[in-house]
Amino acid sequence: MMISWETLKVRIFCAIGDRKRDKNLTAPKGVTAVKNIPYADGGKFNLLDIYYPQNTDGVLPAIVIVHGGGYVYGTKEAYFHYGMFLARQGFTVVNFNYHLAPEHKFPTQLKEINMVLEWMEKNFSRYHINPDQVFLAGDSAGAQIASHYCTIYSNPEFAKMYDFKAPKQIRIRGVALNCGMYDITDAEEENKKKKGTKTMGDLLDIYLGKNRDKLQNKLRVLDYISSEFPPVFVMTSQYDMLREKAEPMYDLLKKRGVTAEYRIYGEEGQTYMGHVFHLNMNLQEAEECNRDEAEFFRRQICSPAK
Repeated sequence: MMISWETLKVRIFCAIGDRKRDKNLTAPKGVTAVKNIPYADGGKFNLLDIYYPQNTDGVLPAIVIVHGGGYVYGTKEAYFHYGMFLARQGFTVVNFNYHLAPEHKFPTQLKEINMVLEWMEKNFSRYHINPDQVFLAGDSAGAQIASHYCTIYSNPEFAKMYDFKAPKQIRIRGVALNCGMYDITDAEEENKKKKGTKTMGDLLDIYLGKNRDKLQNKLRVLDYISSEFPPVFVMTSQYDMLREKAEPMYDLLKKRGVTAEYRIYGEEGQTYMGHVFHLNMNLQEAEECNRDEAEFFRRQICSPAK
């Protein structure tokens, strides 16, 4: 299908930014990377990479990265250095591509998370994955997608609205929601604040398509978050463009009885501490944040699974 020039500009701008961010980085020693494994039949959009510490014997807790990109951009390659750092913390990391909007709209991306987990259920022993200790980590739009999937995973009433079922052997023990937006029904309000640039409201329209009125029940994610939702690490930064979304999400989770932690990274004047700063592995603050999330995940392993 034809895509708009606005969407193409987003993809070009983000790709240039990712390459600039990572140009001085090299692959760390001590981590094995297995790349471009098909988890479904969708070509490059259904490939995943696996990272784990070298000489791993047996299975490790696993982190599944749900990349961001405003629903219209993103690749696993842009998350390589971030994923390798997480693997160095003692995890097996699953870093995957999914189909992008507008070519593939909601709920394709949720189905593909489920396909990744199904693949993990079948291949866990080969790739050092503990299926009882799985975590999701999403940022920006990927944080919304991850929170949406976790709501399906944890609330049977909400799950009935979807035509896929979470694999039974995979136990999601926690999720990191990084610099995200969470209320997928607020596109109208976002568009009212438009200042000549593409807003999250615009991107949601691209993601959801013209039939969004028929999707209202499926989009009321926050209404269906229950105490069974996996424990959550909610993170933002001083100059995150979505900073205002983080604390309300944390407050909602706590109100619903969900185990949650909330962190804001950076200080006044540190303008480099912007949106998804944690992906920039040139920054000490990114290392600090990612270690904090890894530690949060480890604490959940010691807690009884829901």
